[in-house]
Amino acid sequence: MDQNPEGQGQKSIVGNNQPNPTPAAPSGAIFSGSSAPTGTAPVGAPSQPTSGSSRPFFSHHPAHTFSREMGDIVVGGTPQPKKSKKPFIIAGAILLLFAVIAVVALIVASSTNSQTPVLRAFNEYANYFLYGQDSTQNIEGTYQYGDTYWLSDMNLSDEQIAEHFQAAEVKYQEFYDLYSQSIASSPDSITEEVRTMIDDYYEQLDLLSYTIRFPNLGASELLEAYMEAPGEAEQLIKDYYSHFSDSSVQNTRDFATSYITAATSLINTYQVYDANGCISASTASIRRVCQQDTSNPQIAQANNQYKSFNDFYQTQSALTSDIQINVFQNIWLISRELQ
Repeated sequence: MDQNPEGQGQKSIVGNNQPNPTPAAPSGAIFSGSSAPTGTAPVGAPSQPTSGSSRPFFSHHPAHTFSREMGDIVVGGTPQPKKSKKPFIIAGAILLLFAVIAVVALIVASSTNSQTPVLRAFNEYANYFLYGQDSTQNIEGTYQYGDTYWLSDMNLSDEQIAEHFQAAEVKYQEFYDLYSQSIASSPDSITEEVRTMIDDYYEQLDLLSYTIRFPNLGASELLEAYMEAPGEAEQLIKDYYSHFSDSSVQNTRDFATSYITAATSLINTYQVYDANGCISASTASIRRVCQQDTSNPQIAQANNQYKSFNDFYQTQSALTSDIQINVFQNIWLISRELQ
């Protein structure tokens, strides 16, 4: 029988208008499971209340009715259409979403509020330099070897790269000033190794900003410059590295100066090779026979100078590669020490 609030109310009204109940039938007469009492209706016929009994017996027919003086009352009438639960589910999902957002916001706010001024300043630098974002949240994940992060994903011009590094250096300098004040009051708060890393970081960041825009010139690039304009090659080298003089970091300017010296010496070596017919115009390279010649003093000396420049180039290339790795990798190392 339907559990219907209205049906329950009707049953109580019927019960209140029944005559006094007759004595109960002997035990087992009503709930006998083996045979029906004498005089019961055939199976499937509507059940009628026992004569003189106040207890109505209902059949299992859903539309069964019975009569009383107060009128016909329908028991188990047409079921009410069920209301859809979908709006409640959607509303619950929305409430749950807002609750999750609120919890996350509280966690983020709590994390930010617990940061020291030094850590917040460093995070501002790190998030801007790595991801181009204005955020003070702790950086996540780990360093991915060789990746330049935001710079890897952006097709930036030399001018845009310069602007990005200039803004990053300002942010790092702001962090460094706060860090220096903190170290002055608590010199043992950071290990000596980390202090050295933080002190050297600005110089490496500055040099990286120039070597990314102006990669090291190798022997082949310098030979091409010489072959295109023999009398202008030295000036082209000076112009190429002249941008390094804009740096406020002495090590960056010294790097450019040493490269100009080495590259200019190689141009002089190419002049000796050229005078002895050792340059192949078709392949823009030094002829192998000249590289193996030890009988001609001029060519032998040129070979030594050529080898010396290639060694210098390998050293400087390894240096700039290490600097790039350090600049990005040390962000995670410094962040971990500051937290």
